[in-house]
Amino acid sequence: MRSLEELKSKLLNRKSLGIPFLLILFILFHLFLISQTFFIDTGGDIHSTITGYGDIPLHLTQITKFAFEKSFNLQEPIFYGHKLDYPFLINLISGLFLRVTKDFSFSVLFPVFVFAAINIILIYIVYKKLLKNGRLAYLAMVTFFLGSGMGGLEYLRKAFENKFTPLQFINYLIQNHVTTVVKLDAVFPNQSIDYGAPLSLVLLHQRAFFLGLFGFLIFLLTLLLSEHSNSKKLLLASGIFLGLLPLMHTHSFIAGCVTIFAFMIIALFKKNPGYAKKIFLIGLIGFCISIPQLIYLFDLTFIGNSSSFIAYRLGWMVPPTIGSIVYPPNQTSTVFSYYFLQFLWNNFGIILPAFISCLVLLLASRKKILNDNFIKIFSFALSGLLLFALVQLVRLQPWDFDDNKILVYFQFFAIPIIFLFLKEIFSKRKLLGITLGTIFIILALFSGVIDMIPRVGTPFNSLPVIFDVNARQTADFIRKNIPENDLILTGTSHRDPVDSLAGRPVYLGYPGWLWSRGINYSDRETQVTSFYQTPSKDYQFIKDYKIKYVLLSDQDISDFKTSKILFDRAFKVIYSNPEFTLYTF
Repeated sequence: MRSLEELKSKLLNRKSLGIPFLLILFILFHLFLISQTFFIDTGGDIHSTITGYGDIPLHLTQITKFAFEKSFNLQEPIFYGHKLDYPFLINLISGLFLRVTKDFSFSVLFPVFVFAAINIILIYIVYKKLLKNGRLAYLAMVTFFLGSGMGGLEYLRKAFENKFTPLQFINYLIQNHVTTVVKLDAVFPNQSIDYGAPLSLVLLHQRAFFLGLFGFLIFLLTLLLSEHSNSKKLLLASGIFLGLLPLMHTHSFIAGCVTIFAFMIIALFKKNPGYAKKIFLIGLIGFCISIPQLIYLFDLTFIGNSSSFIAYRLGWMVPPTIGSIVYPPNQTSTVFSYYFLQFLWNNFGIILPAFISCLVLLLASRKKILNDNFIKIFSFALSGLLLFALVQLVRLQPWDFDDNKILVYFQFFAIPIIFLFLKEIFSKRKLLGITLGTIFIILALFSGVIDMIPRVGTPFNSLPVIFDVNARQTADFIRKNIPENDLILTGTSHRDPVDSLAGRPVYLGYPGWLWSRGINYSDRETQVTSFYQTPSKDYQFIKDYKIKYVLLSDQDISDFKTSKILFDRAFKVIYSNPEFTLYTF
Protein backbone atom coordinates (compact mmCIF):
# COMPACT_ATOMS: atom_id res chain seq x y z
CA MET A 1 0.00 0.00 0.00
CA ARG A 2 2.79 2.39 0.89
CA SER A 3 4.55 1.77 -2.44
CA LEU A 4 1.30 2.45 -4.33
CA GLU A 5 0.81 5.70 -2.45
CA GLU A 6 4.40 6.71 -3.16
CA LEU A 7 3.98 5.92 -6.86
CA LYS A 8 0.75 7.92 -6.98
CA SER A 9 2.48 10.83 -5.25
CA LYS A 10 5.34 10.76 -7.76
CA LEU A 11 2.95 10.71 -10.70
CA LEU A 12 1.01 13.67 -9.29
CA ASN A 13 4.24 15.59 -8.73
CA ARG A 14 5.31 14.93 -12.31
CA LYS A 15 1.95 16.16 -13.57
CA SER A 16 2.23 19.30 -11.42
CA LEU A 17 5.69 19.98 -12.85
CA GLY A 18 4.43 19.61 -16.43
CA ILE A 19 2.64 22.97 -16.69
CA PRO A 20 5.55 25.05 -15.27
CA PHE A 21 7.87 23.30 -17.74
CA LEU A 22 5.52 24.10 -20.65
CA LEU A 23 5.20 27.70 -19.46
CA ILE A 24 8.99 28.03 -19.41
CA LEU A 25 9.19 26.59 -22.94
CA PHE A 26 6.62 29.07 -24.23
CA ILE A 27 8.37 31.95 -22.46
CA LEU A 28 11.71 30.97 -24.03
CA PHE A 29 10.01 30.69 -27.43
CA HIS A 30 8.52 34.17 -27.01
CA LEU A 31 11.81 35.68 -25.87
CA PHE A 32 13.60 34.13 -28.85
CA LEU A 33 11.16 35.82 -31.23
CA ILE A 34 11.49 39.14 -29.41
CA SER A 35 15.29 38.94 -29.65
CA GLN A 36 14.95 39.01 -33.44
CA THR A 37 13.37 42.45 -33.32
CA PHE A 38 16.67 44.06 -32.28
CA PHE A 39 19.91 42.31 -33.18
CA ILE A 40 23.37 43.87 -33.61
CA ASP A 41 25.72 41.73 -35.70
CA THR A 42 29.50 41.55 -35.39
CA GLY A 43 29.92 44.29 -37.98
CA GLY A 44 27.79 46.74 -35.99
CA ASP A 45 24.69 46.67 -38.21
CA ILE A 46 21.32 46.69 -36.41
CA HIS A 47 18.77 44.15 -37.69
CA SER A 48 15.06 43.70 -37.07
CA THR A 49 12.22 41.60 -38.41
CA ILE A 50 10.25 42.61 -41.50
CA THR A 51 7.22 43.43 -39.34
CA GLY A 52 9.40 45.43 -36.95
CA TYR A 53 11.07 47.35 -39.77
CA GLY A 54 8.91 50.41 -39.18
CA ASP A 55 8.02 50.08 -35.49
CA ILE A 56 11.47 49.56 -33.96
CA PRO A 57 13.01 52.77 -35.45
CA LEU A 58 10.05 54.70 -33.97
CA HIS A 59 10.63 53.29 -30.50
CA LEU A 60 14.35 54.01 -30.82
CA THR A 61 13.57 57.71 -31.29
CA GLN A 62 12.16 57.73 -27.74
CA ILE A 63 14.72 55.37 -26.20
CA THR A 64 17.70 57.38 -27.43
CA LYS A 65 15.97 60.65 -26.55
CA PHE A 66 15.66 59.59 -22.90
CA ALA A 67 19.15 58.07 -22.94
CA PHE A 68 21.19 60.85 -24.52
CA GLU A 69 19.41 64.15 -23.82
CA LYS A 70 21.03 65.84 -20.84
CA SER A 71 17.88 67.73 -19.85
CA PHE A 72 14.80 65.59 -19.30
CA ASN A 73 11.77 66.80 -21.25
CA LEU A 74 8.67 65.43 -22.93
CA GLN A 75 9.13 66.93 -26.39
CA GLU A 76 8.23 64.82 -29.43
CA PRO A 77 11.46 63.66 -31.13
CA ILE A 78 9.87 63.26 -34.59
CA PHE A 79 8.07 66.61 -34.78
CA TYR A 80 10.05 69.45 -33.25
CA GLY A 81 8.05 71.70 -30.90
CA HIS A 82 5.26 69.18 -30.33
CA LYS A 83 4.77 67.41 -26.99
CA LEU A 84 5.31 63.67 -26.71
CA ASP A 85 1.75 62.30 -26.76
CA TYR A 86 2.62 58.65 -27.26
CA PRO A 87 2.53 56.13 -24.35
CA PHE A 88 6.25 56.26 -23.67
CA LEU A 89 6.82 54.53 -20.31
CA ILE A 90 8.37 51.33 -21.71
CA ASN A 91 10.78 53.40 -23.82
CA LEU A 92 11.59 55.60 -20.86
CA ILE A 93 12.63 52.48 -18.95
CA SER A 94 14.87 51.36 -21.82
CA GLY A 95 16.26 54.87 -22.17
CA LEU A 96 17.24 54.97 -18.51
CA PHE A 97 18.89 51.56 -18.84
CA LEU A 98 20.83 52.80 -21.88
CA ARG A 99 21.86 55.96 -20.05
CA VAL A 100 23.32 53.87 -17.21
CA THR A 101 24.64 50.73 -18.94
CA LYS A 102 25.60 52.10 -22.40
CA ASP A 103 24.56 48.65 -23.68
CA PHE A 104 22.17 49.05 -26.61
CA SER A 105 20.94 45.46 -26.94
CA PHE A 106 20.43 44.93 -23.21
CA SER A 107 18.60 48.23 -22.78
CA VAL A 108 16.24 47.69 -25.70
CA LEU A 109 15.45 44.02 -25.04
CA PHE A 110 15.68 43.39 -21.30
CA PRO A 111 12.58 45.35 -20.15
CA VAL A 112 10.51 43.71 -22.88
CA PHE A 113 11.85 40.26 -21.93
CA VAL A 114 10.75 40.80 -18.33
CA PHE A 115 7.22 41.96 -19.15
CA ALA A 116 6.75 39.29 -21.84
CA ALA A 117 7.63 36.51 -19.39
CA ILE A 118 5.45 37.91 -16.61
CA ASN A 119 2.50 38.41 -19.01
CA ILE A 120 2.53 34.75 -20.04
CA ILE A 121 2.40 33.67 -16.40
CA LEU A 122 -0.33 36.18 -15.55
CA ILE A 123 -2.51 35.13 -18.49
CA TYR A 124 -2.18 31.52 -17.40
CA ILE A 125 -3.16 32.44 -13.84
CA VAL A 126 -6.20 34.48 -14.97
CA TYR A 127 -7.37 31.70 -17.30
CA LYS A 128 -6.89 29.06 -14.61
CA LYS A 129 -9.09 31.03 -12.20
CA LEU A 130 -11.88 30.88 -14.78
CA LEU A 131 -11.35 27.38 -16.19
CA LYS A 132 -10.33 25.65 -12.93
CA ASN A 133 -7.97 23.42 -14.92
CA GLY A 134 -4.25 23.97 -15.48
CA ARG A 135 -3.94 22.11 -18.78
CA LEU A 136 -6.97 23.89 -20.27
CA ALA A 137 -5.64 27.21 -19.02
CA TYR A 138 -2.33 26.53 -20.79
CA LEU A 139 -4.08 25.55 -24.04
CA ALA A 140 -6.24 28.67 -23.81
CA MET A 141 -3.15 30.83 -23.22
CA VAL A 142 -1.39 29.38 -26.29
CA THR A 143 -4.56 29.83 -28.35
CA PHE A 144 -4.80 33.46 -27.28
CA PHE A 145 -1.25 34.16 -28.44
CA LEU A 146 -1.36 32.15 -31.68
CA GLY A 147 -5.08 32.13 -32.50
CA SER A 148 -5.80 33.69 -35.87
CA GLY A 149 -8.05 33.68 -38.91
CA MET A 150 -7.66 32.29 -42.41
CA GLY A 151 -4.47 34.13 -43.38
CA GLY A 152 -2.57 30.86 -43.78
CA LEU A 153 -5.13 29.19 -46.03
CA GLU A 154 -3.64 30.38 -49.32
CA TYR A 155 -0.26 28.90 -48.35
CA LEU A 156 -1.82 25.56 -47.50
CA ARG A 157 -3.55 25.59 -50.89
CA LYS A 158 -0.23 26.31 -52.57
CA ALA A 159 1.39 23.45 -50.67
CA PHE A 160 -1.29 20.98 -51.84
CA GLU A 161 -1.25 22.29 -55.42
CA ASN A 162 2.54 21.93 -55.64
CA LYS A 163 2.55 18.68 -53.64
CA PHE A 164 5.11 20.05 -51.18
CA THR A 165 6.55 17.70 -48.63
CA PRO A 166 6.49 19.14 -45.08
CA LEU A 167 10.17 20.10 -45.41
CA GLN A 168 9.58 21.75 -48.79
CA PHE A 169 6.64 23.68 -47.35
CA ILE A 170 8.75 24.92 -44.43
CA ASN A 171 11.55 25.99 -46.80
CA TYR A 172 9.01 27.77 -49.01
CA LEU A 173 7.66 29.72 -46.02
CA ILE A 174 11.14 30.71 -44.83
CA GLN A 175 12.55 31.66 -48.25
CA ASN A 176 9.51 33.82 -49.08
CA HIS A 177 9.35 35.45 -45.61
CA VAL A 178 5.67 34.49 -45.42
CA THR A 179 3.47 36.24 -42.89
CA THR A 180 -0.19 35.49 -42.24
CA VAL A 181 -0.76 38.45 -39.93
CA VAL A 182 -1.12 41.46 -42.23
CA LYS A 183 -2.03 41.76 -45.90
CA LEU A 184 -3.09 45.28 -46.84
CA ASP A 185 -3.12 45.07 -50.65
CA ALA A 186 -5.77 42.45 -51.35
CA VAL A 187 -7.50 42.60 -54.74
CA PHE A 188 -11.08 41.45 -55.29
CA PRO A 189 -12.26 38.74 -54.69
CA ASN A 190 -9.60 38.35 -51.95
CA GLN A 191 -9.79 40.17 -48.62
CA SER A 192 -7.22 42.15 -46.66
CA ILE A 193 -5.84 40.67 -43.44
CA ASP A 194 -5.85 43.34 -40.73
CA TYR A 195 -5.96 41.12 -37.67
CA GLY A 196 -3.79 38.12 -36.95
CA ALA A 197 -2.30 36.12 -34.11
CA PRO A 198 -1.60 38.56 -31.23
CA LEU A 199 1.92 37.16 -30.77
CA SER A 200 2.88 38.25 -34.29
CA LEU A 201 0.56 41.22 -34.61
CA VAL A 202 1.51 43.24 -31.52
CA LEU A 203 3.52 41.23 -28.99
CA LEU A 204 6.89 41.28 -30.73
CA HIS A 205 7.64 44.77 -32.02
CA GLN A 206 4.93 47.00 -30.48
CA ARG A 207 6.78 47.68 -27.26
CA ALA A 208 4.09 49.71 -25.50
CA PHE A 209 1.77 46.70 -25.67
CA PHE A 210 4.04 44.65 -23.39
CA LEU A 211 3.79 47.15 -20.54
CA GLY A 212 0.12 47.88 -21.29
CA LEU A 213 -0.78 44.19 -21.18
CA PHE A 214 1.15 43.81 -17.92
CA GLY A 215 -0.73 46.72 -16.32
CA PHE A 216 -4.05 45.43 -17.64
CA LEU A 217 -3.45 41.90 -16.32
CA ILE A 218 -2.50 43.13 -12.83
CA PHE A 219 -5.62 45.31 -12.83
CA LEU A 220 -7.80 42.40 -13.98
CA LEU A 221 -6.29 39.84 -11.59
CA THR A 222 -6.73 42.10 -8.57
CA LEU A 223 -10.26 42.91 -9.77
CA LEU A 224 -11.06 39.19 -9.86
CA LEU A 225 -9.48 38.53 -6.46
CA SER A 226 -11.37 41.39 -4.83
CA GLU A 227 -14.73 39.66 -5.38
CA HIS A 228 -14.17 37.39 -2.38
CA SER A 229 -11.71 39.51 -0.46
CA ASN A 230 -12.08 42.55 1.77
CA SER A 231 -8.45 43.60 1.29
CA LYS A 232 -8.20 47.34 0.68
CA LYS A 233 -4.74 46.74 -0.80
CA LEU A 234 -6.28 44.72 -3.63
CA LEU A 235 -8.75 47.50 -4.43
CA LEU A 236 -6.00 50.10 -4.33
CA ALA A 237 -3.66 48.03 -6.52
CA SER A 238 -6.39 47.38 -9.08
CA GLY A 239 -7.33 51.07 -9.24
CA ILE A 240 -3.71 52.21 -9.47
CA PHE A 241 -2.85 49.89 -12.34
CA LEU A 242 -6.03 50.86 -14.19
CA GLY A 243 -5.15 54.52 -13.67
CA LEU A 244 -1.58 54.15 -14.91
CA LEU A 245 -2.57 52.51 -18.18
CA PRO A 246 -2.82 55.66 -20.37
CA LEU A 247 0.93 56.27 -20.29
CA MET A 248 1.62 52.55 -20.54
CA HIS A 249 -0.60 51.84 -23.54
CA THR A 250 -3.70 53.78 -24.52
CA HIS A 251 -5.53 50.82 -26.07
CA SER A 252 -5.00 48.81 -22.88
CA PHE A 253 -6.58 51.66 -20.93
CA ILE A 254 -9.61 51.62 -23.23
CA ALA A 255 -9.85 47.86 -22.75
CA GLY A 256 -9.58 48.35 -18.98
CA CYS A 257 -12.43 50.88 -18.98
CA VAL A 258 -14.67 48.56 -21.01
CA THR A 259 -13.79 45.67 -18.70
CA ILE A 260 -14.63 47.47 -15.46
CA PHE A 261 -17.91 48.65 -17.01
CA ALA A 262 -18.77 45.05 -17.95
CA PHE A 263 -17.92 43.78 -14.46
CA MET A 264 -20.09 46.50 -12.91
CA ILE A 265 -23.08 45.62 -15.12
CA ILE A 266 -22.83 41.92 -14.26
CA ALA A 267 -22.34 42.57 -10.52
CA LEU A 268 -25.48 44.74 -10.47
CA PHE A 269 -27.42 42.21 -12.55
CA LYS A 270 -26.40 39.45 -10.13
CA LYS A 271 -27.51 41.71 -7.26
CA ASN A 272 -24.12 41.70 -5.60
CA PRO A 273 -23.92 45.25 -4.19
CA GLY A 274 -20.78 44.49 -2.20
CA TYR A 275 -18.76 43.59 -5.29
CA ALA A 276 -20.37 46.40 -7.29
CA LYS A 277 -19.18 48.85 -4.62
CA LYS A 278 -15.65 47.47 -4.85
CA ILE A 279 -15.71 47.77 -8.64
CA PHE A 280 -16.92 51.36 -8.32
CA LEU A 281 -14.07 52.22 -5.94
CA ILE A 282 -11.53 50.63 -8.30
CA GLY A 283 -12.95 52.66 -11.17
CA LEU A 284 -12.94 55.86 -9.10
CA ILE A 285 -9.28 55.39 -8.13
CA GLY A 286 -8.38 54.62 -11.73
CA PHE A 287 -10.33 57.62 -13.00
CA CYS A 288 -8.61 60.05 -10.64
CA ILE A 289 -5.14 58.76 -11.52
CA SER A 290 -5.78 58.64 -15.27
CA ILE A 291 -7.29 62.10 -15.75
CA PRO A 292 -3.98 64.06 -15.63
CA GLN A 293 -2.47 61.62 -18.11
CA LEU A 294 -5.44 61.87 -20.45
CA ILE A 295 -5.33 65.67 -20.31
CA TYR A 296 -1.63 65.55 -21.17
CA LEU A 297 -1.98 62.97 -23.95
CA PHE A 298 -5.13 64.31 -25.60
CA ASP A 299 -5.88 67.72 -24.06
CA LEU A 300 -9.48 66.39 -24.09
CA THR A 301 -10.29 69.05 -26.70
CA PHE A 302 -10.88 66.30 -29.26
CA ILE A 303 -14.32 65.62 -27.74
CA GLY A 304 -16.90 67.01 -30.15
CA ASN A 305 -14.20 68.50 -32.35
CA SER A 306 -15.05 68.15 -36.04
CA SER A 307 -11.36 67.67 -36.89
CA SER A 308 -10.99 64.81 -34.41
CA PHE A 309 -9.99 61.42 -35.79
CA ILE A 310 -12.33 59.77 -33.25
CA ALA A 311 -15.58 59.18 -35.09
CA TYR A 312 -18.62 56.92 -35.34
CA ARG A 313 -18.63 54.57 -38.29
CA LEU A 314 -20.39 51.25 -38.79
CA GLY A 315 -17.95 48.43 -39.41
CA TRP A 316 -14.22 48.16 -38.72
CA MET A 317 -12.24 48.73 -41.93
CA VAL A 318 -15.44 49.32 -43.94
CA PRO A 319 -14.65 52.95 -44.98
CA PRO A 320 -12.03 53.00 -47.75
CA THR A 321 -8.48 53.21 -46.39
CA ILE A 322 -5.23 51.27 -46.53
CA GLY A 323 -6.14 47.61 -46.00
CA SER A 324 -9.89 48.18 -45.94
CA ILE A 325 -12.51 45.58 -46.87
CA VAL A 326 -12.50 44.74 -50.58
CA TYR A 327 -15.86 45.16 -52.32
CA PRO A 328 -16.71 44.55 -55.98
CA PRO A 329 -16.38 47.58 -58.27
CA ASN A 330 -19.22 50.08 -57.92
CA GLN A 331 -20.60 48.41 -54.77
CA THR A 332 -21.17 50.55 -51.70
CA SER A 333 -18.95 49.85 -48.70
CA THR A 334 -21.29 48.59 -46.00
CA VAL A 335 -21.55 46.02 -43.22
CA PHE A 336 -24.76 44.75 -44.80
CA SER A 337 -22.87 42.71 -47.31
CA TYR A 338 -21.48 39.22 -47.80
CA TYR A 339 -18.02 40.77 -48.20
CA PHE A 340 -18.06 42.17 -44.67
CA LEU A 341 -18.79 38.67 -43.36
CA GLN A 342 -16.05 37.29 -45.62
CA PHE A 343 -13.63 39.83 -44.17
CA LEU A 344 -14.57 38.82 -40.61
CA TRP A 345 -14.10 35.14 -41.44
CA ASN A 346 -10.71 35.76 -43.07
CA ASN A 347 -9.51 37.82 -40.13
CA PHE A 348 -10.98 35.98 -37.14
CA GLY A 349 -11.64 32.51 -38.51
CA ILE A 350 -13.30 30.04 -36.17
CA ILE A 351 -12.73 32.20 -33.07
CA LEU A 352 -15.50 34.73 -33.76
CA PRO A 353 -18.33 32.28 -34.63
CA ALA A 354 -17.26 30.00 -31.76
CA PHE A 355 -17.45 32.92 -29.33
CA ILE A 356 -20.86 34.03 -30.64
CA SER A 357 -22.14 30.46 -30.32
CA CYS A 358 -20.87 30.31 -26.74
CA LEU A 359 -22.62 33.60 -25.95
CA VAL A 360 -25.93 32.15 -27.15
CA LEU A 361 -25.38 28.98 -25.12
CA LEU A 362 -24.35 31.05 -22.12
CA LEU A 363 -27.56 33.07 -22.19
CA ALA A 364 -29.62 29.89 -22.53
CA SER A 365 -27.64 27.89 -20.00
CA ARG A 366 -28.65 27.16 -16.43
CA LYS A 367 -25.87 24.66 -15.95
CA LYS A 368 -23.72 24.17 -12.92
CA ILE A 369 -20.76 25.95 -14.57
CA LEU A 370 -22.50 29.24 -13.84
CA ASN A 371 -23.22 28.69 -10.16
CA ASP A 372 -19.86 29.53 -8.64
CA ASN A 373 -18.40 31.53 -11.49
CA PHE A 374 -21.44 33.48 -12.70
CA ILE A 375 -19.92 36.95 -12.35
CA LYS A 376 -16.51 35.97 -13.76
CA ILE A 377 -17.93 34.08 -16.75
CA PHE A 378 -20.53 36.67 -17.72
CA SER A 379 -18.09 39.54 -17.11
CA PHE A 380 -15.54 37.93 -19.44
CA ALA A 381 -18.23 37.26 -22.05
CA LEU A 382 -19.64 40.79 -21.86
CA SER A 383 -16.16 42.35 -21.93
CA GLY A 384 -15.31 40.45 -25.12
CA LEU A 385 -18.63 41.37 -26.73
CA LEU A 386 -18.36 45.07 -25.83
CA LEU A 387 -14.76 45.33 -27.04
CA PHE A 388 -15.66 43.77 -30.39
CA ALA A 389 -18.73 46.01 -30.70
CA LEU A 390 -16.71 49.12 -29.79
CA VAL A 391 -14.32 48.56 -32.70
CA GLN A 392 -17.25 47.99 -35.05
CA LEU A 393 -18.90 51.28 -34.03
CA VAL A 394 -16.12 53.77 -33.25
CA ARG A 395 -12.90 54.65 -35.04
CA LEU A 396 -10.38 55.37 -32.30
CA GLN A 397 -7.29 55.98 -34.48
CA PRO A 398 -6.61 58.07 -37.57
CA TRP A 399 -5.87 54.80 -39.39
CA ASP A 400 -8.70 52.39 -38.66
CA PHE A 401 -6.30 49.45 -38.97
CA ASP A 402 -4.67 50.42 -35.65
CA ASP A 403 -7.87 49.60 -33.77
CA ASN A 404 -6.86 45.94 -34.12
CA LYS A 405 -5.10 46.41 -30.74
CA ILE A 406 -8.53 46.56 -29.07
CA LEU A 407 -9.43 43.34 -30.86
CA VAL A 408 -6.49 41.61 -29.19
CA TYR A 409 -8.34 42.16 -25.91
CA PHE A 410 -11.54 40.86 -27.49
CA GLN A 411 -9.64 37.65 -28.22
CA PHE A 412 -8.20 37.62 -24.70
CA PHE A 413 -11.73 37.43 -23.25
CA ALA A 414 -13.24 35.25 -25.99
CA ILE A 415 -10.78 32.33 -25.82
CA PRO A 416 -11.45 31.19 -22.21
CA ILE A 417 -15.22 31.40 -22.77
CA ILE A 418 -14.85 29.01 -25.71
CA PHE A 419 -12.64 26.65 -23.71
CA LEU A 420 -15.12 26.75 -20.84
CA PHE A 421 -17.82 25.28 -23.07
CA LEU A 422 -15.42 22.75 -24.58
CA LYS A 423 -14.68 21.65 -21.02
CA GLU A 424 -18.40 21.34 -20.27
CA ILE A 425 -19.00 19.27 -23.42
CA PHE A 426 -16.03 17.05 -22.53
CA SER A 427 -17.43 16.42 -19.05
CA LYS A 428 -20.72 15.17 -20.56
CA ARG A 429 -19.54 13.52 -23.78
CA LYS A 430 -15.84 12.85 -23.76
CA LEU A 431 -15.45 11.83 -27.42
CA LEU A 432 -17.50 14.80 -28.68
CA GLY A 433 -15.52 17.18 -26.46
CA ILE A 434 -12.18 15.84 -27.73
CA THR A 435 -13.40 16.03 -31.35
CA LEU A 436 -14.75 19.59 -31.12
CA GLY A 437 -11.75 20.75 -29.11
CA THR A 438 -9.28 19.31 -31.63
CA ILE A 439 -11.12 20.85 -34.59
CA PHE A 440 -11.30 24.24 -32.87
CA ILE A 441 -7.62 24.27 -31.86
CA ILE A 442 -6.45 23.24 -35.36
CA LEU A 443 -8.60 25.84 -37.11
CA ALA A 444 -7.69 28.54 -34.59
CA LEU A 445 -3.94 27.90 -34.63
CA PHE A 446 -2.96 26.86 -38.15
CA SER A 447 -2.43 30.41 -39.50
CA GLY A 448 -0.55 31.50 -36.39
CA VAL A 449 1.70 28.43 -36.53
CA ILE A 450 2.41 28.99 -40.23
CA ASP A 451 3.36 32.58 -39.38
CA MET A 452 5.78 31.35 -36.72
CA ILE A 453 7.76 29.04 -39.03
CA PRO A 454 9.60 31.76 -41.04
CA ARG A 455 10.27 33.72 -37.85
CA VAL A 456 11.87 30.74 -36.14
CA GLY A 457 13.70 29.53 -39.25
CA THR A 458 15.22 32.82 -40.42
CA PRO A 459 18.90 33.21 -39.37
CA PHE A 460 19.58 36.37 -37.38
CA ASN A 461 22.12 37.65 -39.91
CA SER A 462 19.48 37.33 -42.64
CA LEU A 463 17.09 39.68 -40.87
CA PRO A 464 16.63 43.10 -42.56
CA VAL A 465 19.14 45.79 -41.59
CA ILE A 466 17.41 48.86 -40.17
CA PHE A 467 20.59 50.80 -39.33
CA ASP A 468 23.99 49.94 -40.75
CA VAL A 469 27.35 50.92 -39.36
CA ASN A 470 27.32 54.17 -41.42
CA ALA A 471 24.13 55.27 -39.66
CA ARG A 472 25.59 54.42 -36.26
CA GLN A 473 28.82 56.29 -36.97
CA THR A 474 26.83 59.33 -38.12
CA ALA A 475 24.80 59.25 -34.91
CA ASP A 476 27.97 58.96 -32.81
CA PHE A 477 29.48 62.00 -34.53
CA ILE A 478 26.31 64.03 -33.94
CA ARG A 479 26.12 63.13 -30.24
CA LYS A 480 29.77 64.02 -29.67
CA ASN A 481 30.10 67.13 -31.82
CA ILE A 482 26.75 68.88 -32.35
CA PRO A 483 25.36 70.92 -29.42
CA GLU A 484 22.18 69.39 -28.01
CA ASN A 485 20.02 72.45 -28.65
CA ASP A 486 21.05 72.82 -32.30
CA LEU A 487 18.37 71.52 -34.66
CA ILE A 488 19.39 69.29 -37.58
CA LEU A 489 17.23 69.21 -40.70
CA THR A 490 16.67 65.72 -42.08
CA GLY A 491 14.70 63.95 -44.76
CA THR A 492 11.58 61.94 -44.02
CA SER A 493 12.94 58.39 -43.97
CA HIS A 494 11.80 56.24 -41.05
CA ARG A 495 15.41 55.06 -40.66
CA ASP A 496 16.95 58.39 -39.71
CA PRO A 497 20.08 58.21 -37.49
CA VAL A 498 19.44 61.68 -36.07
CA ASP A 499 16.25 60.87 -34.16
CA SER A 500 16.49 57.08 -33.90
CA LEU A 501 20.15 56.72 -32.91
CA ALA A 502 21.48 60.12 -31.83
CA GLY A 503 18.45 60.95 -29.69
CA ARG A 504 17.98 64.38 -31.28
CA PRO A 505 14.64 65.87 -32.29
CA VAL A 506 13.97 66.48 -35.97
CA TYR A 507 11.91 69.17 -37.67
CA LEU A 508 9.88 66.55 -39.57
CA GLY A 509 10.08 62.82 -39.01
CA TYR A 510 8.57 60.00 -41.00
CA PRO A 511 5.09 61.16 -42.19
CA GLY A 512 3.58 57.69 -41.66
CA TRP A 513 4.22 57.93 -37.94
CA LEU A 514 2.75 61.43 -37.80
CA TRP A 515 -0.33 60.59 -39.86
CA SER A 516 -1.20 57.61 -37.66
CA ARG A 517 -1.24 59.95 -34.64
CA GLY A 518 -3.35 62.65 -36.24
CA ILE A 519 -0.55 65.25 -36.37
CA ASN A 520 -0.92 67.83 -39.15
CA TYR A 521 2.47 67.79 -40.86
CA SER A 522 1.54 68.89 -44.40
CA ASP A 523 3.11 72.37 -44.24
CA ARG A 524 6.42 71.06 -42.95
CA GLU A 525 6.43 68.27 -45.53
CA THR A 526 6.04 70.86 -48.30
CA GLN A 527 8.86 72.95 -46.81
CA VAL A 528 11.26 70.03 -46.44
CA THR A 529 10.52 68.72 -49.94
CA SER A 530 11.18 72.13 -51.43
CA PHE A 531 14.41 72.52 -49.45
CA TYR A 532 15.91 69.19 -50.50
CA GLN A 533 15.04 69.76 -54.15
CA THR A 534 16.51 73.29 -54.16
CA PRO A 535 18.81 73.52 -51.11
CA SER A 536 19.40 77.00 -49.66
CA LYS A 537 19.79 78.52 -46.22
CA ASP A 538 17.40 81.34 -47.16
CA TYR A 539 14.16 79.47 -46.51
CA GLN A 540 12.04 81.23 -43.91
CA PHE A 541 11.49 78.11 -41.79
CA ILE A 542 15.27 77.69 -41.55
CA LYS A 543 15.50 81.14 -40.00
CA ASP A 544 12.38 80.76 -37.83
CA TYR A 545 13.61 77.55 -36.20
CA LYS A 546 17.29 78.55 -36.24
CA ILE A 547 18.27 75.35 -38.02
CA LYS A 548 22.07 75.14 -38.31
CA TYR A 549 22.69 71.74 -39.88
CA VAL A 550 21.25 69.48 -42.55
CA LEU A 551 21.81 65.76 -43.11
CA LEU A 552 21.77 64.29 -46.61
CA SER A 553 21.51 60.53 -47.11
CA ASP A 554 21.36 58.24 -50.12
CA GLN A 555 17.70 57.68 -49.23
CA ASP A 556 17.06 61.45 -49.35
CA ILE A 557 18.64 61.70 -52.78
CA SER A 558 16.28 58.97 -53.99
CA ASP A 559 13.18 60.30 -52.19
CA PHE A 560 13.50 63.94 -53.21
CA LYS A 561 15.20 63.44 -56.62
CA THR A 562 17.97 65.75 -55.45
CA SER A 563 21.76 65.75 -55.89
CA LYS A 564 24.73 65.74 -53.54
CA ILE A 565 26.42 68.20 -55.89
CA LEU A 566 23.73 70.79 -55.11
CA PHE A 567 24.32 70.40 -51.37
CA ASP A 568 28.11 70.51 -51.72
CA ARG A 569 27.80 73.82 -53.56
CA ALA A 570 25.38 75.35 -51.08
CA PHE A 571 26.76 74.20 -47.69
CA LYS A 572 29.94 73.24 -45.88
CA VAL A 573 30.60 69.55 -45.19
CA ILE A 574 31.49 68.78 -41.57
CA TYR A 575 31.12 65.00 -41.64
CA SER A 576 30.77 62.39 -44.36
CA ASN A 577 30.74 58.62 -44.85
CA PRO A 578 29.62 56.44 -47.79
CA GLU A 579 25.94 56.89 -46.96
CA PHE A 580 25.49 60.15 -45.01
CA THR A 581 26.80 63.71 -45.29
CA LEU A 582 26.29 66.34 -42.59
CA TYR A 583 26.43 70.02 -43.60
CA THR A 584 26.43 73.30 -41.75
CA PHE A 585 24.91 76.51 -43.10
